[in-house]
Amino acid sequence: VPADVRAATVPVRTISCVDLVASHGRPFGVKIDAEGADKKCLQSLQRAGAVPQYLSTELPSLLKGGSQEAVDLIGLLASMGFSGFKLSRQTLYQARTIIGVDQITNLSDISVSRQGMGLGASGPFGEAAVDYVAGPRWRGAEEVAAELSDFGPVWAACTMGEWFDVHARLP
Repeated sequence: VPADVRAATVPVRTISCVDLVASHGRPFGVKIDAEGADKKCLQSLQRAGAVPQYLSTELPSLLKGGSQEAVDLIGLLASMGFSGFKLSRQTLYQARTIIGVDQITNLSDISVSRQGMGLGASGPFGEAAVDYVAGPRWRGAEEVAAELSDFGPVWAACTMGEWFDVHARLP
């Protein structure tokens, strides 16, 4: 994208999760952030028999689609053999406070950018991932799914601009 253009469409080569596994073998850890295609990638890993030891993926928005999609994601991960789960807050790793000064009025304006200046990160991975309630401790699928109900604690956090990644591990 040219420097003077803020955004544009850039064609990129793609590869399916199955083809990636066929080329490189079963992964030890996978971070999926496929903007809505996460479930398809997970299902392809399951079909390929290439479920990784550790996995991280975005929790679907509880505000946009309600809690069922997020609960279904935990169910899918459990069906893939994952038994340990962590819900990791993402604003801790992504938020950038930006102070802007209006060049005419000289007044400052503070804003928070989700992924300001391209410095996004997902935080610690695998054993180092931090659950928003239990810290370093892994929790069961039922315990995590129970917190995803409409108007529950994760939903409430989402109303304040928070979003979560789900970390999962095999036994």
